[in-house]
Amino acid sequence: MDDISYATQETLFKRRESFQFHTPYSYELKHMEIIRNGDLNKAHDVLADIEVGKPGILAKNPLRQKQNLLIAGITLYTRAAIQGGLPEETAFAMSDSFIQAIESSPDGRAIDELARRATYEFTKKVADYKEKKYYSTPIEICLDYIHKYLHYDISLSALAKAARLSPGQLSRKFKKEIGISFVAYVQKEKIESAKNLLCFSDYSFLEISNYLNFGTQSYFIEIFKKYTGLTPAGYRSKYQKVSFKNYM
Repeated sequence: MDDISYATQETLFKRRESFQFHTPYSYELKHMEIIRNGDLNKAHDVLADIEVGKPGILAKNPLRQKQNLLIAGITLYTRAAIQGGLPEETAFAMSDSFIQAIESSPDGRAIDELARRATYEFTKKVADYKEKKYYSTPIEICLDYIHKYLHYDISLSALAKAARLSPGQLSRKFKKEIGISFVAYVQKEKIESAKNLLCFSDYSFLEISNYLNFGTQSYFIEIFKKYTGLTPAGYRSKYQKVSFKNYM
């Protein structure tokens, strides 16, 4: 018998002897279904639920054990969110961010908070996406393009080429289906990204302006204030590092 087979039998034997059985697969399925459906009400319930069973032993060090378990969980949350309709790039970016935070967590309490936050945020993202309307194929192509290339100068001609429409046709179709112009939509999406960077990063205003291709910092401030009523400095001062518990 090889080492893996031996260890498997030894683990199974110890669990049977101690009556400390593994957390059931049904609990995992319930968790994934909540994320996949974007069900925020049930997300609150599952966070309050006492987990039955005992998770597997993935490391001898207690902190490493919690880190490994949550990293495995994040992998499942990511797949469930994609199945629920969240764009792959968004889901994988969230996964990368959470795993990096897990790796730098100083103690078990921080890991527990990240576990709560991950369940809520993946579920919330899916819920938000499900609320969006269904659009025609050319507009879906445009929205995906904008999502992927938000940090670049997105032109109507480039979008029209991707959607296989003339710029004029796309401009009219975009306004009809989305309700606002192509330019306004791109600006709005860039500002949403800027808001996240202001809240959850330490990038300077100039760096954020450059990343989102606003051209100049003054133009960034002007557009940001147009959509939020605040300057970037005012927004960061008000919202940066708000405790996750405030959202629960």
